[in-house]
Amino acid sequence: MIDLMGKISARRREKERMEEEESFRREIIRDIEYTEQRLEQIRQSYDLVSENELIDAMIYEENSLRAKHAYLMRIAREKGIKCRMAVRI
Repeated sequence: MIDLMGKISARRREKERMEEEESFRREIIRDIEYTEQRLEQIRQSYDLVSENELIDAMIYEENSLRAKHAYLMRIAREKGIKCRMAVRI
C-alpha cells in the first residue's frame, strides 16, 4: 500500500514538473515572438520620425530589444526549446 502511494505521488510530481516545463516553454516562445514584433515595429517606424531625439530613443529601444532577444534565444537553446525567428535580428 505504501509503495502504491509512493508511485502515485511520484507520478503526480512528474506531471506537475512536465506542466511547469510546458508553461515555461510557452512563455519563452511568447516573449520571443513579442520581442520580434516590437523590433519589426521599430524598424518600420524609422521612416516616420524626423526628430533626432526620437530617432535616438528608437535606436536605444532597438538595441535593448536585440539584447533581450539574444538572451531569450540563448535560454530557449539551453532548454531545448525550438522556435523560429520571424524577423531578421
